[in-house]
Amino acid sequence: MPHGTAAYAVDPEDPAGQADEPARASPKKDKFGQCACYWNGYRAQFMPMPLLILAMAVCTYGPVMDRAFRPAQQRSSSDSPAAHFPARPEPSPTEVALAWALTAAIALMFISYFQAMLTDPGTVSKAWSDDLQADSARRSTLRARYCHKSEKWKPERAHYCRITERLILNMDHFCPWVVNDIGYHNRKFFMLFLVYTVAAALLGLGTLIYEGDFQFGHKLEHNFPAFCVVCMGAILDVVMALLLAPFLCWHLKMAAYNETTIEQGYTAERFDIGWWRNLKQVFGSSVVFWLLPIYACGPDGDGLTWVHDYDVQYELTMREAAKEEQKNRAAEEAKNANAKEMKPHGG
Repeated sequence: MPHGTAAYAVDPEDPAGQADEPARASPKKDKFGQCACYWNGYRAQFMPMPLLILAMAVCTYGPVMDRAFRPAQQRSSSDSPAAHFPARPEPSPTEVALAWALTAAIALMFISYFQAMLTDPGTVSKAWSDDLQADSARRSTLRARYCHKSEKWKPERAHYCRITERLILNMDHFCPWVVNDIGYHNRKFFMLFLVYTVAAALLGLGTLIYEGDFQFGHKLEHNFPAFCVVCMGAILDVVMALLLAPFLCWHLKMAAYNETTIEQGYTAERFDIGWWRNLKQVFGSSVVFWLLPIYACGPDGDGLTWVHDYDVQYELTMREAAKEEQKNRAAEEAKNANAKEMKPHGG
């Protein structure tokens, strides 16, 4: 769960939310003695999460790949791990296709994982904060508040993370699995990581079922350890799918409604501008790159200014009013034209 400040909660050091002359101090240092940054080698070295991700991928990938891609003579040789399995015919085209699909899913999962880990989620620059400090009218327009912990002005949807000690744009939460904050610039990669992890789990389980590796009597008769290996991969696939599929659906729903984990239940502000535009603010303005773990053109917007739902409603109201006015004007012009045509006959 997020470790940042509660969304839109009143700052105890500045209840009014406005500090006209905040005190200046030297840049803060994080717990590793480095200037606070989005990710660093010190933090990653002490986190075993990448190794756990790799181990789970091997458990899912190994049994399927050995069956689908290893030649028959190697699968039956004594020095092959697959020698414990009973001899079977060459894999069918469907099995190979499923194996290649699993390969692609795991590759995209790892790319998304490291993209979420290594991409800066976004923060407020000192120059932007200093410019805002000198412009009180703009501060009011942007609904900016001063953050005493980061010593910067923060825009809407920005929150301070106590772990990375940074002010994160559109912060969702700090994720220990990717050892990084999930924010404006890397939220897409985090969600794609979930998408491809669930896809890999389902493909791995489906491939094992299709290959008939759950014939209990057949496996126990030939080699019990081999059957245990297959079962371990299958159980891991089931657990990952059951745990992450609802989590993925929850995050997709929040993205469709333009919400973050922090904002749920803490704010009356609404940034829902329509599900299509909402998703563009997460996955980018170009739909072609939505499912690819590359930054491309990035999220739609700048992470500093946000459109509210009532702004969109006002825009729609004004647009409807303009259409109605144009319709009335056209009717009035048509009425005047008819009157002019009928005037000579009346004379």
